[in-house]
Amino acid sequence: MLALIGMPNDGELMQSSLTLERVKALKKCGPLSDPVKALSVWMLLSTLAVVAVFVVPDLLSDKNIPFIIVCILSISVLPMPLAMWLLLKEAWKQPVFYLRAFRSDIDSAYLRGLLKASLGPQYRLCGIRPPRAKVSWWMRLMFSAWATGFKYLGSPRLELEAGNHNWMARLLASYASARFVFIDMRDITVHVEDEIRLSYLAMGAERCIFIFDNASTETERRALVAGALGQMASQLPELNILVYCGDSEDDLRAFVKEASLLASRIPEEAGNLDMAIVFAQQRIAPERWSTRFLETDLGQAIASIIVSWAVVYIMAKLFAAWSWLPQASNYLFTAAVVVLFFSASNRAMYQVQINSEFSRVTGFPTGRMRIICARFLVVIPVVLLFVQLAMPNYGPAIKQMQISEEGSHLKYFSLYLHMYKEETNSFPEASEWDSFLKFLSKLGLTSSRPYTIRDASGKEQHVSELEYLWVDRWGPRIQYEKTQTGFRLRSYGPDRIPKTDDDLIFDETGQVSKGGNK
Repeated sequence: MLALIGMPNDGELMQSSLTLERVKALKKCGPLSDPVKALSVWMLLSTLAVVAVFVVPDLLSDKNIPFIIVCILSISVLPMPLAMWLLLKEAWKQPVFYLRAFRSDIDSAYLRGLLKASLGPQYRLCGIRPPRAKVSWWMRLMFSAWATGFKYLGSPRLELEAGNHNWMARLLASYASARFVFIDMRDITVHVEDEIRLSYLAMGAERCIFIFDNASTETERRALVAGALGQMASQLPELNILVYCGDSEDDLRAFVKEASLLASRIPEEAGNLDMAIVFAQQRIAPERWSTRFLETDLGQAIASIIVSWAVVYIMAKLFAAWSWLPQASNYLFTAAVVVLFFSASNRAMYQVQINSEFSRVTGFPTGRMRIICARFLVVIPVVLLFVQLAMPNYGPAIKQMQISEEGSHLKYFSLYLHMYKEETNSFPEASEWDSFLKFLSKLGLTSSRPYTIRDASGKEQHVSELEYLWVDRWGPRIQYEKTQTGFRLRSYGPDRIPKTDDDLIFDETGQVSKGGNK
């Protein structure tokens, strides 16, 4: 009988003594692809890359960066990953599978919400996404893993996927980490029958919960399960039956309570993995079980990051003359992420509402604070972005103000040089610098009187009056040179590098100019 309906017979099971080889084949196959989990991996790797490429070099290049600047950098970098983690951490919970006919996805959406409420925060209800609803591999590379992951998160079409050539083997591999499986018996197709047989073998009857409506009797339900398995109803053990009676408030509460009770009674281990592997090998040739690296979650995340960064680099090279393009791309990317994030969080909040309706029945937390915190955190970088948009010239204006202040400082320095010339009939030579310092002392400038200034980062420094005369706005000493016509004062400018285009030069003409190699 078992051989006729596609279940492994005793002869095949005798040949399956090489269990270790079968388990190795299952490990080589790998579980179903999870774009939501790939999104979380992508977010982690992207955050580390941004910190390593942009934040850390800035911090290491200047050890005197004030603590407030470090805090601002942290505030601008951390909220988005934290918000993503709060929203995506569901992907790392132990899975509970939901098997159904794809054509019933929309009609069974609320039923799945009830099942999620009955499972509580410990488990994640998941299932295979219909092939027609999958995002193509090329579109996934072009629009990155984050767009696909957000689209799949909380989708009524579910999230997991695999190729048509090895989906059953990868489903079996995913069962290795699954707690149990819900099987919706209200609408059965040929493919669902194969999934039922595979689940029954891998999980055992103890870890399968069969969902029916109230239109059938208990005898009819056992006969329907037996027909899907190809067995006699009398041969079946006791089954876990969950009946969806109707949409009244009492019926829904009873359904959620019963589902939660059945889930709590599921044993830790049951089923026969070796028999399930034999059954899967009957459907899929062993040589087709292998899963390529790019079909795994880590492979998709890495490939997406490489393609994204390559596109950014190529655009930067091709459109180097368009200085506004990188900033505009950054704004568009942030806007797209925020829109997709809130779309996914709205679906999560819909589930929170269902959890709230039945929290008294299940005793589980609703998860509302998790979504609220995630939304709050994602708003922080958005506010920073709007601040940047509202004050696009703030940075250049601050820099220009500092340059103007330094120009005044150079003029202030030149007054003492001219006063020295009036007394000695010449500007000081380098060898006469001690006499110039004595002259300054006569005027009342001392090396002991404290003077408080602020450097370019806003940090207070205590210097003497003489040091204040010699130190420019950005820290380095002002360079003095006597020329044939007078003198030249040079400040190294904001970059603090000698003889660059932002150097400030003041001479006897009384004009401040930018120097370079002058």
